[in-house]
Amino acid sequence: MSGIKRHIAVDANGFPHAVHVTTANISDKAGAVEMFDRAQASLPNVKNILCDGGYIGQPFADKIKKILGCPVEIVNSFLEEDVLVLEPVNLSLYR
Repeated sequence: MSGIKRHIAVDANGFPHAVHVTTANISDKAGAVEMFDRAQASLPNVKNILCDGGYIGQPFADKIKKILGCPVEIVNSFLEEDVLVLEPVNLSLYR
């Protein structure tokens, strides 16, 4: 095992709301679940999580729903014009 991964959740303006660093052998989904679990208390107003295709899967969505109480939406791209129309309480997840 070598290397690290950074899991970052940002709002529509690109401001980080949760950051979690793991070793490279942790999957992106597992790292994101750990991040949201640790940051849960500071994310009470989150209404939706936007993720790229690397986070597809009902088990991941179910875990996020249980932790934050909000749905996960898989999007094809994070183009600026797409993100600007979203409410600030939506968080985007980057790998």
